[in-house]
Amino acid sequence: MSGPRVAHLATLAAVVAAACTFLGWAASGRSVRSSYGLFQAAGRAGLLPESVEQLGLLFFFVPAVAGAGVIAAGLGRGRLAATLALVVGLATTTAALLVVLSPLSVRFPVMIAGFAGVLAAGASVVVLAAPTDRQVRDR
Repeated sequence: MSGPRVAHLATLAAVVAAACTFLGWAASGRSVRSSYGLFQAAGRAGLLPESVEQLGLLFFFVPAVAGAGVIAAGLGRGRLAATLALVVGLATTTAALLVVLSPLSVRFPVMIAGFAGVLAAGASVVVLAAPTDRQVRDR
């Protein structure tokens, strides 16, 4: 696969991962909660240290970062799109892993988010590790 195609794959995977954050990830009590609902419930219950809670607030920007990646990919900025997809991939994979390792009853969307996050991060690394056109010309 060529660089632009891999960048588009990373962006698509990041969009899927970001979209899955709105779906039900786990059952908490009698309700099924999305990733955002789980984060809020854990914060209200005092289960998160303050530093983690503050860092977790950045997770709410995951859909916006994925959207910015779509715009970057559409404008032909593959490395920027891959960088944004890497951020989304790492964030959703980490959150999904934390939910899967928790004692909660997990739902299928958390698995999709985790898989899509790994795919987004992996494809992004392929794009970012490849030499740029300028580096190839200078050889």
